[in-house]
Amino acid sequence: MKIRAGFVSNSSSSSFIAVGIDDTNVARQLGWQSPEDEDYDYEQTKLQDYGYGTWRVPGSKIVIYGGYDLQCVGLEAEALLNGNYRVSEIGVLVLAELEKLGISTRRKPKLVFGETSNEY
Repeated sequence: MKIRAGFVSNSSSSSFIAVGIDDTNVARQLGWQSPEDEDYDYEQTKLQDYGYGTWRVPGSKIVIYGGYDLQCVGLEAEALLNGNYRVSEIGVLVLAELEKLGISTRRKPKLVFGETSNEY
């Protein structure tokens, strides 16, 4: 029997571990739109599409996980956690990156993991 360690995903989704916030307003300030939005225009987005509902903010380390539904705005956490950062320390980095982009929030970053997809 084969045992797979780590995340496993199928071809229409992507698994992630992040530290961030679940805040649609912040995501929209960064340019994220749900394909269900009336004014959605994929060609006009300023975000970098990394596929399967994963978006990168150009010039920043911030990643938005959300195809149709927002999952998280934050930082990829796996490498940082493996590098002995604590979740609280990564949370400080998230808030600092958002501040660089002119965005402040009262939400406290937390560890988020799951799957995101660009399909229903």
